[in-house]
Amino acid sequence: MESYRVEAGGSPEEAWVEAEYVVEGNLCRVGASFTASVAGSRVYFSNYNTLEYLAEIRLYAEVNGRPCREVYVEEAMLLDESLSVKSVASLDNGTFIVVVGLGPMPPPEGSELTLLISDWRGVRVEVGVEV
Repeated sequence: MESYRVEAGGSPEEAWVEAEYVVEGNLCRVGASFTASVAGSRVYFSNYNTLEYLAEIRLYAEVNGRPCREVYVEEAMLLDESLSVKSVASLDNGTFIVVVGLGPMPPPEGSELTLLISDWRGVRVEVGVEV
């Protein structure tokens, strides 16, 4: 490799990286991006099995401008407290439903639930939703 340049950046809902390198006089470019956004959410009480409040968040995620097939929810936080992720379901075409356990008491009105989400490459973004 003769030379290289790497740039990376993003915002809370988007991460990207671009690299250029020269090998034997040939310029090569590589880029990757991952975005996630909240499409909807609701909070409800589950009296079926867990007897706790649950947050259901509908997400849309893209990798390199195309719908994402798989996401990982690495962490869920509410008021600086880590929460349990109950399930992550893929609907289709980049849409996912994440269910997070909030505990036996309803969350304070207007509080923000934060999810740390990554794609299959390990690129992470953070999304927040008011519950």
